Amino acid sequence: MVVAYVIAWVLIPRSGATAARPAPSAGGAARPGVREAWRTVGTELRSLGGALRPARVPADGAAPATSAGRGPIRAADAVLSGLGERLRTPEVRERARRAVDSVSTAVGASIDSVDRRGRGGDRPT
Repeated sequence: MVVAYVIAWVLIPRSGATAARPAPSAGGAARPGVREAWRTVGTELRSLGGALRPARVPADGAAPATSAGRGPIRAADAVLSGLGERLRTPEVRERARRAVDSVSTAVGASIDSVDRRGRGGDRPT
């Protein structure tokens, strides 16, 4: 469910905002190699994962006061609420958009590579 939320959030345009992503160019745009494109995906997803991680427990080892005596449902609710709050920050939104864009680029590069091999063209990169 969280994945569906992230995907919908990235794909649904913001009201009153212009698209910050460049429009894909037709035809001869140079795509990165398949391996490089998927390496970029890994980098962007690690960056997004780091931004989505909750804050660390204080160095003295004491748990935050709000976690005392919570049941598993309240704990899960708190975790998902925290995730939702982090997803609302502009920095995390931008990282999510970059991650989705990199996946799109990698999939496109993979499809182009398969197409070229099917036509007897270039070897995979």
